[in-house]
Amino acid sequence: MSSPFAQRFLRRRRSIAVAAALLALGVPAARHAMRAAEPVYVTPRVHALSLRFEPGSVLHYHVAWSGEQRGRLFAAGVGATETHTSSATDMALDMALFVESVEEDGATLVLSFTDVLRHRLDVLGTEAFPAREHATTALMGRHARVRVGTDGVSRDVAFEAGAPDVFMNLVQWVVAQSSVSLGPSATGTSWEANERGPFGASVVRYAQDEQDLTRERVRYSSFDAFSNPGPASLRVRELRGGSSIRVHGGAIERVESEERVRVDGPDGASELDGRARFELRLVRVDRGEAAPAGIAFDAPHPAGEPIVGADTLRELLAQRVDGLTRERLLSDLAQFGNGGVMPAHTRWLWRATGLLEREPTIARDLAKLALEPGATDKARVLIMDLLASAGHEEAQAAMRAVLASPALARSPLRAPLVQRVSFLEAPTSETADAVWDAFQDGQRQGYADLAYASAHALAAASGAASANGDAATANALVARLGREIASAETPEARAALLGSLTNARSPEVLAIAEPYTASEDAALREASAEALRRVDTPEAKDLLITLARDTAVEVQSTALAALRDRTLTATDWRDLAAAMSEGRFGSALDGTLLTLATSQAQALPEALELVAQLAARPGTSAAIRARARAILAAVG
Repeated sequence: MSSPFAQRFLRRRRSIAVAAALLALGVPAARHAMRAAEPVYVTPRVHALSLRFEPGSVLHYHVAWSGEQRGRLFAAGVGATETHTSSATDMALDMALFVESVEEDGATLVLSFTDVLRHRLDVLGTEAFPAREHATTALMGRHARVRVGTDGVSRDVAFEAGAPDVFMNLVQWVVAQSSVSLGPSATGTSWEANERGPFGASVVRYAQDEQDLTRERVRYSSFDAFSNPGPASLRVRELRGGSSIRVHGGAIERVESEERVRVDGPDGASELDGRARFELRLVRVDRGEAAPAGIAFDAPHPAGEPIVGADTLRELLAQRVDGLTRERLLSDLAQFGNGGVMPAHTRWLWRATGLLEREPTIARDLAKLALEPGATDKARVLIMDLLASAGHEEAQAAMRAVLASPALARSPLRAPLVQRVSFLEAPTSETADAVWDAFQDGQRQGYADLAYASAHALAAASGAASANGDAATANALVARLGREIASAETPEARAALLGSLTNARSPEVLAIAEPYTASEDAALREASAEALRRVDTPEAKDLLITLARDTAVEVQSTALAALRDRTLTATDWRDLAAAMSEGRFGSALDGTLLTLATSQAQALPEALELVAQLAARPGTSAAIRARARAILAAVG
C-alpha cells in the first residue's frame, strides 16, 4: 500500500478497534452526548406522551441485550492472519431506578444493578466476565446518578467514585438505548428525531398509537466505527432496525429493539457487519423507599458517552501491540526497513504504532534511524508514517528533527516527508512553524514540490486546529496561505496554492476563494471549488452550487465532489435538477451526480428528481441508468 493510504488506514483502523471493543461493552463509541432530539416533521396531534416521576418511588426493570459486530481491521492479502475484529455480547441484568428528586421538566434517578442473569461480554476476543462472580463484583453494589427529562431523553450521568470502566460503560449503553424522544408527541402522531443507535448517530421515525410507539431507524448519519468518512466513501448495504415502545402511567413500560446493519467499503468488501437486540421491561414500581444516601459521585458525563479509562486503554493497547518490543521493532526496521515494506506489513504497522503510543521515547530512536547515512528514502517515509500515526509530542519532535536535518535540505524526499504532517490529528505550533519554514525554503529555492506539499500540510494543520476547537490557530494558518496566494507570480502558482486549502475548514477560506469563483481562468475556478471542499457554511455551499453550473466540466466535477460531504436542502436539489433539465451536465458527470444523489436520496424526495432524470435521459449510459433505476426502486 502507498504510505499516504497507510496513514489513513492506521487512523481509521484504530477507531474501528476501539469501537469494536466499546460496542462489545454495549457502548456506542462516540464522543458526543445524546441530547434532546430535534423533530423534523409532525402530523396532527392525538395523544401527548411524557414521563412522570414520584419522589420516593423505585422502578424495577429487567434489561437484556445481545449482539455481534465484525469490523474490518486489515485488508485482505496484507499478511494478517485475521482481517476482521469480532465482538459478541449476551447480557441480562435486573436494575433499580430510585427517584431521588423531581424537577418541573425531569428528574434525577439513582441507578443500580441488582442481579446478573447473563454475563457474556467478549472484548476483542477476551472475556470481560469469565464467570458470574466476576460480573457481580464489577456491577453490583455500585451506583450512577442519571438526569432524565420528562420528554424521555437522558441528559447526563454521574458515577459513584471509583466505579470500574465496565460498570460505567454498561450504564451508558443502557441509558442511551432506553432513551426515547417523546417531546414531539404533543403535536403529532408521527415525527422524526436524531438519536444515537447501536452503531452511531442516526435519524429515526416514530409512529404513535395512543400509548404505543414504533420507532424505525431511517438512516445513520455517521458510524462510530469509522473516523469522519464522507457519505461517498461507505455504502450501507443493509439497514433493518426498529423498536416497539410502550409508555404507560408516565413510565417507560417496555422497549424492544432489533437491528441489522452491513456497511461496505469502496472496494465492495464488508467494513462493518453487526446485529443488536435490546429489551427493557418494567417489572414493578415500589413506593416509599428513599434513594441511597451518602454516595460520592464524580462529575457528570453526557448521557451515552463512552468512558474509556486507563485500565481499558491499557488492555486495548496490549492487545494491539501483541508482544512487540522496542528491540524487535528497531531490529525489524534495520532488517527490512530499507525496502519500505515489512513482513505482514499492515499488521506490523498496527502493532508498531501501538508500541510507539505506549512507549513514546522510541520516537527518538526512529529519528536517529531515519537520519543514518545508509537509510533509504523508503525507510525514511516508513518511519515518518509511524511517527505521524502516533502523533504525540515526542513523535512530532522526532518528525521536526528529520525535516530540519541539513542532510535532507536539498533532497527531493523532503516534500513527501513534509506531507506526513498532514496526517497528524493535533499538530503543535512548533510543528506548524517547521512546515512553514519548509514552505519558505521551497519558495526561496524554487522547489515547487516542497512549497506545495508544505502548503497542503499547513492547510491540514489548520483543519486539525478547527476540529480541535482552536479557531484562532486555524484562521492564522489560513491567513498565512492567503497572503501567499495573493502574491503568487503566475496563475498556475496561484491555482496550486489555492487548491491546497482543500484540507482547511476555517470560514476564512471563503473570503480567499470567493473572488476566484468568477475568474476567467477555469483553473482558478476549479481551485476555488477545491478550496471550499471542507468549509461547512451556507455561503460555501451556495458557491459550490453555483460552480456546479459552470461551463467547464472540470470545475463542475470538483464542485459536485465537494458537495458530497454536506447536507443539501430541497432547494439545492431543485437547483441541481433544473441545471440537469437545462442540459448543463454532460454525460461525463453522470457518475458524480448519481453518487451525490445516492448519498441523500433516502432523506429528501427532491434528490430523487435528479436520479429520475438520469434514469430517463437518452444519453445516459446503460450502467448509470441501471444504477439509477435500482435506487428509485429501492426507495419506492
